Amino acid sequence: MAHTNTQLSQWLESKVGQTLDIRKGELTHNEEISDLDQIVLHLQKVAIRSTNHPDDYVAKEELVLEGEGTNNIH
Repeated sequence: MAHTNTQLSQWLESKVGQTLDIRKGELTHNEEISDLDQIVLHLQKVAIRSTNHPDDYVAKEELVLEGEGTNNIH
């Protein structure tokens, strides 16, 4: 189910002050996860920022998460 940036930012706003564990992986043709990226972030602020890119494939808005954390990128 797809969510708008507004819906997602409202949900993230409810998580301000908490630590988030965000992971992104790619599925292989065998449905196994490869190339796992992980960020652990103590969320301090959420914002939606307008963008002005000349390319149509770039989103018109960015969801910005601010806080301190670490990343573990493979």
